[in-house]
Amino acid sequence: MTSLSCRPHRRLIYILSFLSLLSTPAWSEPLIAEISINGMNRGAFILELTTSGDFLMRPDDFRTLELLGEEPSSVAIQGETFISLSSLCVAPLSLDEASLTLNLPVDPKRLPAKSINLEPQLTKNILYPRDTSLFFNYGVNYYYDGITDRDRIEVPHELGFRYLDTLFLANALFSDYSEEQKYVRLMSGLSYDNRSNLNRLQVGDFFSTAGKLGSRLNLGGVNFSRNYDIAPYFIEYATTGYSGELTTPSKVQVFLDGTEIYTENLPPGPYSLDNILHSSGAGMLEVVITDAFGNERRIEHPFYIEDSLLKKGGHQFNYSAGTLRESFGSESNDYGASVYQAEHRYGLKDILNLGGAIEGSSDLFNARAMFMSLLGPYGVMDIEVGGSSGYDNSGMALSFEYKYLARHFNARALVQYFDEGYRRLTDDETPSDLTETVSAIGLGFVFPGHGSLSFDIYDQQKHIGDDQTLYSVSYNRRITNGISMTSSLRHKEQAESEDVIFLNLNYTPWQDIQISLLTDISQDTNSEILQVQDSPPAGEGYGYRVNMEHTDQDTGKTITFNPSGQWNSHYGIFKAELENVSGYQEGTSYRLSASGALVTVGSHWGATRPIADSFALVSVNQLEGITVKQSSRTSGTTNKDGYLFIPDLKSFYTNQVSIDDRQVPMNYTIPFNQQLIAPPYRSGSCMQFPATHLQPIIGRLKLIAKQHSVPLDYTVQQVQIKDERYPLHIGKGGEFYVDPSDFHAPARLQSGCPQTEQNGAQDQHETLVLIVHYEDQTHQINVETPDSDELFIDVGDIVLTLEE
Repeated sequence: MTSLSCRPHRRLIYILSFLSLLSTPAWSEPLIAEISINGMNRGAFILELTTSGDFLMRPDDFRTLELLGEEPSSVAIQGETFISLSSLCVAPLSLDEASLTLNLPVDPKRLPAKSINLEPQLTKNILYPRDTSLFFNYGVNYYYDGITDRDRIEVPHELGFRYLDTLFLANALFSDYSEEQKYVRLMSGLSYDNRSNLNRLQVGDFFSTAGKLGSRLNLGGVNFSRNYDIAPYFIEYATTGYSGELTTPSKVQVFLDGTEIYTENLPPGPYSLDNILHSSGAGMLEVVITDAFGNERRIEHPFYIEDSLLKKGGHQFNYSAGTLRESFGSESNDYGASVYQAEHRYGLKDILNLGGAIEGSSDLFNARAMFMSLLGPYGVMDIEVGGSSGYDNSGMALSFEYKYLARHFNARALVQYFDEGYRRLTDDETPSDLTETVSAIGLGFVFPGHGSLSFDIYDQQKHIGDDQTLYSVSYNRRITNGISMTSSLRHKEQAESEDVIFLNLNYTPWQDIQISLLTDISQDTNSEILQVQDSPPAGEGYGYRVNMEHTDQDTGKTITFNPSGQWNSHYGIFKAELENVSGYQEGTSYRLSASGALVTVGSHWGATRPIADSFALVSVNQLEGITVKQSSRTSGTTNKDGYLFIPDLKSFYTNQVSIDDRQVPMNYTIPFNQQLIAPPYRSGSCMQFPATHLQPIIGRLKLIAKQHSVPLDYTVQQVQIKDERYPLHIGKGGEFYVDPSDFHAPARLQSGCPQTEQNGAQDQHETLVLIVHYEDQTHQINVETPDSDELFIDVGDIVLTLEE
């Protein structure tokens, strides 16, 4: 192999000079050679080898190399322009004389960049329904207190109606307590969600917040906000990544916190690993590069991700205006002063957010500035500072928060200061309790295989009211696969000091069965609780809980026996609870409750368990007893009409709904047994599993012409189904066999209720048209296929008689 530097090679110059004495003088000699750029073969080209040792290439050929950057220097030979390859040189050129391959090392920046997107891709074929639906949640709760000999009845109810992207939601409560009956409207209003820009508009009652130093308000009015819950798979915060350059073809392996997430052989040139997701906190990205010569290089890239920190260009806002609700929960329409509140944050950079917030009324104005920044791989800090004027007072407030979260260590700190004149909308003009400073610090340690330990200190100083300081230590550990413990020690300093020791042991002997022992010890109260619990399933089924509690207080000792049970039926949830207290207090109390929902979507009504979020109507075309599952857990079975309501879908998230196609009869076909659906908030949707009833048709085709039987054995005739003709093979004795599944396209995944309603059980045996070809003539026979529950439909002998 001959090595050529960027300058003319002396030996090559001597050879070319000698050749020039033996022949006609020339600036260069032609040469056909393969070109390899940083180890990647780019094909064979005709080059010119000059007397100075340079390699020249025609511009058109050079462009096929797809090199980036400034065009290298050119050379003119006998009126023709050439590109000088030596001007690209970043290392000595080398010519393999055996294979006539010119190895051209170039700056990796001249090679095309490769970007690898490591963000998980959203599954395709997800249904995004917008069906019209309505639900009415109801409940009846009865409680009798055996100690006070008093009872209470509560009837909560809620109405939700959705049309496309608009939702009307209202709830209320009727109560009968101590001979006093009251009906109270709670929350009601309209909301509109825009999935394309993630904005939500609310008109009616709603809750509004703005920053750490602001108020949480219950308003009646108008709210406009950016709500990222509408698209839970949209990443609004900055992810991590890494970029670099490869000088040769290399194997690239990527490890996230020690787990391999990506491996690929990459060509030379710039590369970037983008959109690597990680939960909030510190992480370590390791890139292992093995080049073409087997050399291995490891690169460690520590990072920190905060999911509440908007990425560059991101917005989050909340604008509210209305009247304050007062006496919420006890009065229906008690509205007070007109107020406003607003907050807006903006991602100035991936590591820096700026924002502001205001709130006020005719008597008060409060404004604050917000600053949130990532501190490299060392955590995140959040600062908010503001002031207020009103209620004949003025003042300022400051909040500083720092947090760091890693796999084996976490730290947090909070400092807040409030002037005595600082006011918010939720503060009284003459408050009876007013905070001056809040400070907190916490440290947490995780010892793999040995549990976790945390320390916390919280201190609150008051302008008006009692100061308090809390010290706490907690230790949690998973002892074995079925045994875990939680423990804590807390010391509280206020008007009176208090020490509390808490210990909880959990034992899980079987799936869903949990036995717990809890001990709570303080100065004036000691209690021990033994609890056995079998949690009810998310779908239909039973659950129970039994508590035995012993309490020793200054006033006396008590023993409490508290069993309860819950039954989730197809139509509702039923609970019963008993509480028997003996000791210095005695009495038996009990609670009974029943709840459910009436729902409708499309033209179908039904009763089911309460709708906490969204629901769906599953249709399996008039097939009864088909098991329907949601995320691999059983939701129920279809009724005699082939329908089942699923009452517990999660809005906006992808829900997996499937059926057990093993229960589908053999003479039915179904194109898919699983669907993915992401419904709107508090909505009802239709989901169709189109089971098609297929019954092969058998018979015997006979032809009588001129009063003589004409055999059709082993001929090919035709069958017509829905205006389409298909070959029909006739067997021995005129036997034929028609399988409708051969002539019907499989059903496609569709959303919406119209398909569910119009597609009842699809029977594919329709009027059969046989086409018989005889003596250059075509004859048609219409065959009616009768209803049958058999696996095959036998239409018997089909006779075609031709007159003379």
